[in-house]
Amino acid sequence: MQESVETVKKYRKMDLVSTESGPFCKPLAFIKFRFYNYLVLKNSFKYTKYLLFVLVVFSLSFILYSAYSSYYYNRSPIPLGIPPRDKSLTQDIYENFSFKAFRDFQSKFKLMSPNADWSSWSWKDDMFMAQVTEVNKLDGTLTLVFLGPKTTALSNNIVVELSCPLKESILLDDQLFPKQIGLLVFDHIELDSILYSFCLNETCTKIGKSCIIRNF
Repeated sequence: MQESVETVKKYRKMDLVSTESGPFCKPLAFIKFRFYNYLVLKNSFKYTKYLLFVLVVFSLSFILYSAYSSYYYNRSPIPLGIPPRDKSLTQDIYENFSFKAFRDFQSKFKLMSPNADWSSWSWKDDMFMAQVTEVNKLDGTLTLVFLGPKTTALSNNIVVELSCPLKESILLDDQLFPKQIGLLVFDHIELDSILYSFCLNETCTKIGKSCIIRNF
């Protein structure tokens, strides 16, 4: 081993001397010599073992984390990617008519897609999505701008009357998950809130059955 190390030193020094013929050759040769000196002569095998050890630890950690995450989310009725909330609300949330209707609405019309298709929308069966532009608590009315569907039958700035059952009124959090179930709509709704609800007539001047609020 000692002989091989000396041989490497010898050839590296010869290489350093043999490449000193240009203005940039000597510095480059010196850098090259130092590089090999670091890798070959300064316990390179020890550094390789350290690197392999780190890679093994990282790989095992990743595998354990993936396995734990899969188990943790699969044992919970809450959808993957959504952190668990108050467990006492879990059963109520998934049995709640309004939240079921909201999830169906999201899925049917692909709300997360820029190409939402409203061609199959029906005021009798489907929710709508609107932005609140005015709140009149005294009259119990809201002024809405419909965001979906956008049809000629539903013009902007429609004044609507609300008929929202308490247990079917929901406040959403930033991840579109129920933050509170069972509330008075006018205690929580604000200007620029997004409201999801059902039309109770063809012109949507009366809405209700369920009311889901998202504030910003």
